[in-house]
Amino acid sequence: MNVGVGDTVLVNAAAFIASRFRNREAIPCEVLEVEVARVFVRTNHPYRVFTMWITKEWIAETDCVARLVSR
Repeated sequence: MNVGVGDTVLVNAAAFIASRFRNREAIPCEVLEVEVARVFVRTNHPYRVFTMWITKEWIAETDCVARLVSR
């Protein structure tokens, strides 16, 4: 998955609660920085501002992102 700075992505909620198992919920986030194995994201409104590094495995599929942006 190609993710760039400034992109909006859906991050699986499990990443935010330190779960090892995927969750049904996803949180919209803006990509602030990209490295080879991880991505630095910030939550979008209406969620409280929170930033963290995540591995790319927690980013939802791109078709979910397209649905988010089209809302």
